[in-house]
Amino acid sequence: MNKEIDVRYFLDLIKPYVQEIPSMKYKTCLDEKIRLYSNRIKEKYGIEVIIKLSSSSRRNPYSTLEINKIFQMKRSGYKDKEIANNLGRTYWSVTYKMSELRKKGLL
Repeated sequence: MNKEIDVRYFLDLIKPYVQEIPSMKYKTCLDEKIRLYSNRIKEKYGIEVIIKLSSSSRRNPYSTLEINKIFQMKRSGYKDKEIANNLGRTYWSVTYKMSELRKKGLL
């Protein structure tokens, strides 16, 4: 289960049972867990850190300009993480897009 929507569905499914076990709240309250992790990251790296959460319910299709930028940067030897930062997208989003492009024989 890697998609946020699947995780939330599963947590909603088990919620009535887990509520009977207070010590399990930290494992099943996704919003609280995200808040705690965000606070820890900001304490460690500073409050100016931008935390991006990927969500399958949010669609942000790649523009032709972005795809061309991927081609250009990849040919120039940039790492996937550098490409993601340059495009303002998550590492996994760019990795997945490049995988799609490779399957189509474009990259």
